[in-house]
Amino acid sequence: MMKPMSTFDRIMADPKQKVAFEKEYANFLKSELKLQNALAEGERSAEQSGWLSAANVRKKF
Repeated sequence: MMKPMSTFDRIMADPKQKVAFEKEYANFLKSELKLQNALAEGERSAEQSGWLSAANVRKKF
C-alpha cells in the first residue's frame, strides 16, 4: 500500500508552486532575522539606559 503524498510534497512537485513557496519562505526568514535583530537592539538599548531588559526578565523565570 502506498503512503499518500503530503501537501508539502505536492507543492514541491509543482515547479510554479515550488518557486512561490521558496520566495515566501525566504521572505519569512528575512523577517525573522529582522525581528531578532530588533529585539537584540532593544535589549541593548534598555541595558545601556538602565531599564530592565527582556533578557533579565527571562533569566528570572
